[in-house]
Amino acid sequence: MRRRLCIRGAGIRGAGLRGAGLGLVMALALTACSGPARQSAPARVPLTLAPTAISGGLTLSEYTGDRKAFADAGRESLVADGRLWEIHLGHLLVGTLEIATVTNDVTLASGGDRSQILNGAMVGAVPVSINVSGVGVAVASAPERTLYVWFGRQVFEVLQLDDQRVDPEKVLTSIVNYQQTTGLLHPEPLPNLT
Repeated sequence: MRRRLCIRGAGIRGAGLRGAGLGLVMALALTACSGPARQSAPARVPLTLAPTAISGGLTLSEYTGDRKAFADAGRESLVADGRLWEIHLGHLLVGTLEIATVTNDVTLASGGDRSQILNGAMVGAVPVSINVSGVGVAVASAPERTLYVWFGRQVFEVLQLDDQRVDPEKVLTSIVNYQQTTGLLHPEPLPNLT
């Protein structure tokens, strides 16, 4: 029997950049709804995938308040490790970057697993595909915010930006270009978004 991936999170509708990053995907937990318990050793998020600063005077700082939620996700969680960075323009929170690794039995090379993660992260949205420096990125917009999702080898990333305060595509391009310089971004293609 094929397992289903259930994603618990807010989705783009009604989500906002609140407080210390408690919005759209901050509490994103992936759990299996059926199937055997996970037996893979956790893969850690490569911390160097998150830049400390990006163009436009933006800075990133890790929000450590969610570490416990990721660590206590349980045996059925499909997320091996997850980290959240707040994106600031001065003292103003203008976005978040979540980077999560998945357990070894989740196959992000499979369009099915990627589609289910994408659909869960972009609940209530109709994403379109864009290409950013050779990386396929799903994008969805809602009033005052833009959401991006992209996949790497056993890693997925979710970027949420306040599009009233920053240029979302410039921020995304800056992050992806930085990640490519680390040698750690091994992009997986997007699922068919039609």
